[in-house]
Amino acid sequence: SVRGAMRCGLHPSLAAPGRHQVLGHDPGMARLPWFPVAVAGDSMEPTLRTGEWWLARRTHRVAVGDVVVVRQPEQGDLLTVKRITRREGSRWWVEGDNAARSRDSRHYGLVDQEAIVGRLVVRYRPLPLRRTSPRGG
Repeated sequence: SVRGAMRCGLHPSLAAPGRHQVLGHDPGMARLPWFPVAVAGDSMEPTLRTGEWWLARRTHRVAVGDVVVVRQPEQGDLLTVKRITRREGSRWWVEGDNAARSRDSRHYGLVDQEAIVGRLVVRYRPLPLRRTSPRGG
């Protein structure tokens, strides 16, 4: 649902009816290394806030602490934004920073490496006052 997409960090205007996607993530653009992500909802607060736009790098090479775009296991066409909190073999545990408002690995378990679509790299709207990275630490 659009409500589910909002709570998971993707702007509902980017979702076609019955299909939720990140802008720029479609078969025609799959070869481009970067894609924009619009934030909506509160599952990643305080790190990410509604109205922010981030540039994500298309990659499966990620590490604990990275904020990633991940294909939700329960609904393969729904892309969400979560933080990687641990690795178990070739699978990842992902969580929203706002635990009370996030649907994440606490609900659906570990996600496969192939479910990781990309890693958030830099916020470009609103313009950051200083260099911004969602990575913890």
